[in-house]
Parts: sequence; C-alpha cells; structure tokens
Amino acid sequence: MVTLLRTVLLAAAALLFVSLPAAAQQAGSDAGPAAQKVIEQVEQQVDSTFVLTTDQLVAIAGGALVGAIAADLVLHGGAGALLGAVAGGLIGNWLYVPSAPVPDGS
Repeated sequence: MVTLLRTVLLAAAALLFVSLPAAAQQAGSDAGPAAQKVIEQVEQQVDSTFVLTTDQLVAIAGGALVGAIAADLVLHGGAGALLGAVAGGLIGNWLYVPSAPVPDGS
C-alpha cells in the first residue's frame, strides 16, 4: 500500500514538474502589456547568475537535517520529516544570509 502511494505521489510530482513550464508559457503568450512587462523582468532576473557558497549550502543542509530529525521525533512520519527538512533549510538559510542594514531615521 505504501509503495503504491509513493508511486502515485512521485508520478503526480513528475507530471506537475513537466506541465508547469508549458502552462506558464501558454499564460504568457496572451498576457496584456502590463503582464508582458512583468514577464520580461522575471526573465531578466532568471538569466542572472546566482551563487550559492559552500558555507550557505552547509547552513541549509544542516538546518534541513536538524529540522527533519526534530519533526520526525514530534510528528512520527515521513511527511512530517519532509516538512521539517524544508522548514529547517529555510531557517538555516535565513540565519546564514546577513540581513540588510536598518536605514537611519534621521
């Protein structure tokens, strides 16, 4: 039963992953001028390079590991561990990335 559920979830995730770019492309083809401008800005941002340092990768992986273990201890299940890993990775990245300086009020 569990194997069947995993297979169905994997197939649904693969279908979603494959169909999203096609749906996004179709939505962008008949968009209005304002939406077209936003699409162009997003495409420019996607073309820019993104650097993930080794330290940042370690912070994300460490947070994901701690989050997965903590959530599995509390929620006792694979879905809980997955959610904990995602939350832990986000928190690890958030703690690693330096915050923007606070603007001076004067």
